[in-house]
Amino acid sequence: MNKFTSADYIKAVKEAIEAAKKSSEYDYILLNPSPAKLRDICMAIYTDKASSSDKKIFEHFFKLSLEADITNQFLSFNVDKLRPVRNFIIGDSGRPSFAVVELLAILADYERRPLRKFLGGEKEVLENKEETMEVDSIGNEEVGGRMNAAAIVPNKKQKNWIIITVITIVMFLGGLVTNRLISDKPGCMFWDQSHYKAIDCDSQVLGLGSFRKIVPVQEHLFRHFKKIEVNPETIFFQNNKPIVWYGKNLKGTYEYFTYSGEHPETGKYLRPITNYHINKYVKRN
Repeated sequence: MNKFTSADYIKAVKEAIEAAKKSSEYDYILLNPSPAKLRDICMAIYTDKASSSDKKIFEHFFKLSLEADITNQFLSFNVDKLRPVRNFIIGDSGRPSFAVVELLAILADYERRPLRKFLGGEKEVLENKEETMEVDSIGNEEVGGRMNAAAIVPNKKQKNWIIITVITIVMFLGGLVTNRLISDKPGCMFWDQSHYKAIDCDSQVLGLGSFRKIVPVQEHLFRHFKKIEVNPETIFFQNNKPIVWYGKNLKGTYEYFTYSGEHPETGKYLRPITNYHINKYVKRN
């Protein structure tokens, strides 16, 4: 039986990240990541599709409190703490921290995450300190030098769980296929002046003379991303956090949106609203 170590896990996650750069929901961001963009990806995954184990990793890394507004906590997070994540993605990092690697595994949608699952078939405890993931200079995560033997699931018990899990997944996927066959729910969307509209992914024409891009549905954008008109009476902040983002369109005119992301026309990343911008561009107009 092969014996996997935490170093093997890092290598596997790195390969998964490289694959995600070529073909994933967030490939366009992973190819040119920034801490702020990575923060927004994490917020989108946590909000829309994170598993319970993934949510625990997010909650630990971002210090999330379930008693407070999640979006505001993400937006107020110090994005500099995501620089080790960015550095790993672009190939400019040393030994990343445990928390960083687990976050990267989620971003890459690596199937064998978290580390405990990756090491699941091994009985021995990794006692060599060199095999543990070191805390990087920016993060403040504390990583022990030893793996807890209780975290390694015995083989027999693991086999039973695998059987149960496989059956559950098969039933779940069967339900998805059935629902897909009887549902006309589109799997893609396109930008229609002020919001995203759903459309069948096989559609080729959006109307005469239209060149709007059809993209896979991203639930957080489909639900929350809208273009709005603003004036001095618009509510721009909640709890001192911006709830409006802005950017210039192809004509060089500022436009305003209800969610962070890229401008649908230019592809440039939107900026959170500031009092300076409001005073200079909104109130004067």
